[in-house]
Amino acid sequence: MNKRFIKVLYVGLSNAGKTSIILSLEKDYSRLGKLTPTLGIERSKMDLMGTETIFWDFGGQEKFIEKYLKDNISFLDSDLIFYILDIKDPEQYDKSFQYFENILKILNEYNENPEIIVCIHKFDPDIQNNPEYQEKFEILKERFRKIAKKDIHVFKTSIYNKKSLIEAFSYGISKLLTDFAKIDIILSNFLEEQNLEGILFFEKNSLILSEVYRNDSNKDFYLTIIMDLFTTIEKLKNIRRINELSIVINNQIQFLMKNVAIDNTNFFLVLIGSNFINIKDIWKIFLKEKFPKIEKIIINIKKG
Repeated sequence: MNKRFIKVLYVGLSNAGKTSIILSLEKDYSRLGKLTPTLGIERSKMDLMGTETIFWDFGGQEKFIEKYLKDNISFLDSDLIFYILDIKDPEQYDKSFQYFENILKILNEYNENPEIIVCIHKFDPDIQNNPEYQEKFEILKERFRKIAKKDIHVFKTSIYNKKSLIEAFSYGISKLLTDFAKIDIILSNFLEEQNLEGILFFEKNSLILSEVYRNDSNKDFYLTIIMDLFTTIEKLKNIRRINELSIVINNQIQFLMKNVAIDNTNFFLVLIGSNFINIKDIWKIFLKEKFPKIEKIIINIKKG
């Protein structure tokens, strides 16, 4: 990360769902049912591999937006901007596009070039297979890209689908962490060597640092199971520390999740393989041959 802290902005109109996304990422679920409109800018912190990550939650009421755009200093020196649009509020689409365009103008004026991720939010499970909303998503995505004049990444997100939030957040943070490409290579090589179906490496805050799959079409299925395993570990940690969790699906595919510590930070590594291999023996090989290399990369990144 090579800097003292990371500045991450969550921006969008009022009621777009910015605060609920941040609370879900911070696992502060108790506050989700008690939310009130954000007044001005609220800041919160998360430790990511020893680097302080500061979330800036921009209240989306009109009077605040006018102030942000006039003063404009709050948008500056940011590393990553998540722009949030509520797909279920079509009456606000045009106003949201205008806000997005105004932010880009400020960034261009000051020659700022943060990574920008758009979240088409509230794409909840009840509409995710609805053709009308699928079409809306494609139209909205192209409109954002046209305004940005580049191929920005656009995600479907929902607080009822934690995987979607983690994927968007991890993708954004990964753009700031170029050294993780080295871990991708290590995991890809090991996947081929051991004929695995997938390997996923993530940090204690659910930040996905590296993931490789034999067949990318299985990614969503694998991630859903992995997030459920991680949620189980989280629920049990107040009762007993769990360092390993495994599951077999339909006597065909097995998942082995291991908790590992590197330089006082907890990480999780998941091996995915067919039920015809001894996945625990493969883990021992990984621990001996590959893990030391990953450990060295992580320590170097944390040192900056």
